[in-house]
Order: sequence, then structure tokens, then C-alpha cells
Amino acid sequence: MNSLDMGIRYISYKPRTEKEVRVYLNDKGVSLDEINDVVSKLKAAKFINDLQYVKDYTRYALEKKRGKFRIEMELRDRGVSSFDIEDGMYAFEEEEDISLDSIMLMNARKVRDSILGSLEADKRQRDKVMRKLNYLGYNQSVIIKVLQEIS
Repeated sequence: MNSLDMGIRYISYKPRTEKEVRVYLNDKGVSLDEINDVVSKLKAAKFINDLQYVKDYTRYALEKKRGKFRIEMELRDRGVSSFDIEDGMYAFEEEEDISLDSIMLMNARKVRDSILGSLEADKRQRDKVMRKLNYLGYNQSVIIKVLQEIS
């Protein structure tokens, strides 16, 4: 199997970032020149598009109630540049015609409500909500705002 076929087969299972494809081909023993050639062909055919990957991954992660910090961290772990992350999230907001901040607040409230069941909580329950939102990657201002809404 040639290196282009390996790259196509690898991205056929799920969307991949440029870095993921490069690492995969490198692990398979493909030379750097061949890797560059394969990646440029896949990008030209629009099979690899990190900006689109950011938009799609942001949509997926928001459905899983993840916060912006965690989404950015997971994208960086997949090798997406900070520039592409910022542009992709901005493009996502434009396409959806809603700000990420408002989605984060809505999702944080849903997480809080799923843990508490009502808007009354003792300190232990409030701490549990705070830990869960922190784990999901919400920033402190969202966490504080959501906890202040609890009586």
C-alpha cells in the first residue's frame, strides 16, 4: 500500500487534523518528503482542513457540555494551531449566529440542574457542581455566575 492510500484510509474512519495524519504516516515509516506530499494532496482535495475540524469538533464538544477551555486544550492536543482554533471558533459563532459564551452559560446551567435537580443546594452540592464544571473546562466567571443563581 502506498503512502497516499495509507493516509486516505486513516482519515476515512473519522476526521483527522494535519498533525494526526503526519504522526500516523511517520509511525508507519513513511519518509518526510512523502508525508509532505501526501498531506498537501489531502489538503488540496479538502480531506484535511483544520479550520473545518475546529468547527465540527466545537459543535461535538458543546453537545457533550464541555467548556471552552477544555475544547481548546483538546484541539491543541490534536495538533491544531492556536490561530486555527481562534478562527474556527469565530467561524462557528458566525455560522450558528450565537456566541460561545451564551452557549457555555446555557450548558453550565444544564450541568448544574442535572446535578442538583432544583435551585436549592447545600455547600457540598455547590462544591460538586463547581468541580464538575471545572472538570468540563468552564471558566471561573461562568462557574461563579451559575452558582450565584442557586439559592
